[in-house]
Amino acid sequence: MMGYSHIVVGVTSWTVVGHLFSIPVDLPTLSMAVIGSLLPDIDHPKSMISRHFRPFKLVGRLIPHRGPTHSLLFMLVLTIGLAMAYQRYDPYYQNWWLAIWVGSLSHLVADWMTRGGVPLFWPKKTRISMRFAFLTGSWQERLIVACLMAGLCLFYLDVVPQHLLNSF
Repeated sequence: MMGYSHIVVGVTSWTVVGHLFSIPVDLPTLSMAVIGSLLPDIDHPKSMISRHFRPFKLVGRLIPHRGPTHSLLFMLVLTIGLAMAYQRYDPYYQNWWLAIWVGSLSHLVADWMTRGGVPLFWPKKTRISMRFAFLTGSWQERLIVACLMAGLCLFYLDVVPQHLLNSF
């Protein structure tokens, strides 16, 4: 999927997880979900995250796109790193780490939906994709993103005013 698509999928995923588990879905956690949704693409020097965080460009030159950062091994390493941060930092930041994790997982699921697939069991190079996978940047991807955006708009138009009223 394209960068903007990963952002929409990540924000949608975090919104759903947050509301299902009564975790605050606020601007800081949504921002972390966005970062998490782009994080697996540090392996591509022209990805949205590599363009905005220049040190990641080096990673993109060292490892292939949709390689180790699109695998369960990456998610395991990320989980361990975020769990350590979760325990070390102030409880205020704990939801940030969870939002990054949800965003990253949403990235793998989104790329699994494309014909390019993901090497889930890296270092085994076999890529796995869903049965009716679509091309990255195709009309199907745009349709999915449009539906998710419409769902988010409807959800927040209904939930946010009440949420804001409850916080005062």
